[in-house]
Amino acid sequence: MGRPQAAWCTAWVLSLGLSVWAASDSAGVVLQSPQCELITMDQCQHALWTNTTFPNLMGHLDQETAGQQLRQYAPLISIKCSPDVLTFLCSMYAPVCTIMQVPPCRELCLSVKAGCEKIMNQFNYDWPDAFACHHFPPDGTEGQPCMNKPLLNQAQQPLYESSWAQLPNYGHSPQITARPAVGPGRGGALANFTCPVQLQMPREFEYRLHIGSDQVIADCGAPCYHNVTFFNRDQIQFAQSWIGSWSVVCLISCLVTLLTYIIDRGRFPYPERPIIYLALCYGCMAVIYLIGFGHGDSIACNPAVPNRTMNFLAEKTIKQGTLHDWRCTLSAMGLYFFFIAGSLWWVILTITWFLSAALKWGQEAIDVKSQFFHTVAWTIPSILTSAMLITKNVEGDVLSGVCFVGLWSPSSLLYFLLVPLMSCLILGSLFLVFGYFSLIRIRTIMKQDGTKTDKLERLMIRIGIFSILYTLPALTIIICYLYEHKHMSDWTQKWQETICRDPFFQDKWQTPCRFPDNRVPNTPDPKFNVFLIKYFSIAMIGIISGFWVWCGKTLTTWKSFFQRLSGHQNKNGNSAYV
Repeated sequence: MGRPQAAWCTAWVLSLGLSVWAASDSAGVVLQSPQCELITMDQCQHALWTNTTFPNLMGHLDQETAGQQLRQYAPLISIKCSPDVLTFLCSMYAPVCTIMQVPPCRELCLSVKAGCEKIMNQFNYDWPDAFACHHFPPDGTEGQPCMNKPLLNQAQQPLYESSWAQLPNYGHSPQITARPAVGPGRGGALANFTCPVQLQMPREFEYRLHIGSDQVIADCGAPCYHNVTFFNRDQIQFAQSWIGSWSVVCLISCLVTLLTYIIDRGRFPYPERPIIYLALCYGCMAVIYLIGFGHGDSIACNPAVPNRTMNFLAEKTIKQGTLHDWRCTLSAMGLYFFFIAGSLWWVILTITWFLSAALKWGQEAIDVKSQFFHTVAWTIPSILTSAMLITKNVEGDVLSGVCFVGLWSPSSLLYFLLVPLMSCLILGSLFLVFGYFSLIRIRTIMKQDGTKTDKLERLMIRIGIFSILYTLPALTIIICYLYEHKHMSDWTQKWQETICRDPFFQDKWQTPCRFPDNRVPNTPDPKFNVFLIKYFSIAMIGIISGFWVWCGKTLTTWKSFFQRLSGHQNKNGNSAYV
């Protein structure tokens, strides 16, 4: 068999192998229905194939754009700095039309780099990052087909002919179609978001990108770097420092409350006991936020993983789902679980106050119900957290550095956050109001009977201040979430309209616009301060949990503790001299 025939047989076997491999649902960037086009780019007219498909491996959506970018390498093709330079470049800019994208093999890249890099360096050009050879799979790698060096027969005559009759049967009739022009919508027609190659994710990851109110792009992630989504570098860095700083204060306050309870448990009977569990929940949340602060964006974002996705142009994307990183999953589980549990312990606190003040329940009677309180406070968050994982509503948060729920999906924000938080706040406020009016009524009766009310009044003041300090940040959090829920669709739609008109992304991503220039919605940018206030309010609830122990009795408790500790040490010291 001649060498050109061997080359074509290799290409045919490669195509057949791709069909079988894709049918087995292997990982890769799969084209569900390849739309083939005749190659019209001058530089690739003499490639070993005549049909191509887009988007190509460089992220271009049409031959016109790909051809313009390929022309910058025309001198390398003309001087034939490497015998393989044409095959390599055309496999990148006009890949062979198969059911999946096939990158060049590493050996092919190294061959071209060895011949052309020195020439490029002579003219002060570096070898492009997009052509970094370590991105490409080695020839023969199992499950990773690639385009290898072409073979020539003894007469050095390449084989150019290619037709659909020579390609394997894909189970459908491929059609040669023309792609629509990329740019602002024309004539008022809507152009849906097209996921760039750089943001495409493997199908098994089940990524979904929500754009506007009606676009859900499957197998596509949101970019995870500054100046691309909603916030710039300075804002992200400031938010990380802001969240980290307030998390430290929150953790200290919660630790003081918890340690005070440990050394003097008798000070916190029911109805005050739920404050301890409230501090526990927000202390754990502070720890998770501090972990995110210490890890930058490595928990919330995917690195470019070319060897795993076979998309060597992949860029950092915001994590979704639960399959990719146990750190992201655990941080989302922990934050959400303790967030909801903390809200429930607030409700239980108001219920116990109501039972004590309005229904005259004693400490022992309320304590009997403690098992029921624990069951409710820990079971409901467990169920909701399980639902979050089952529905894969986990998303990375570039501001906090961890993962959470409801960051990119308005429906997830509504059902997993707004509904539970609003329900807890309303229910707790009702019990609080009823209980407080009961205390006022008791105070009135005691005064009529001539009984001293100093102790009751101090209790009423503490309950009132604590309730206000909790309710204000809790209400602020809900308002911030309502703000996000109302505008999230508008922000994502504006993001599409912005990047489709940005010259840099027009060339890099080629994302179409949905509206013509004269019909772009006038959507304001997200207010960065609202996000800062939201995180501050979350930390503030944990901080005010220590309000109940901010009194002289706490100082006495700690003084007594250290005296006992010191006395124990002195006793040991004295026994040493006996």
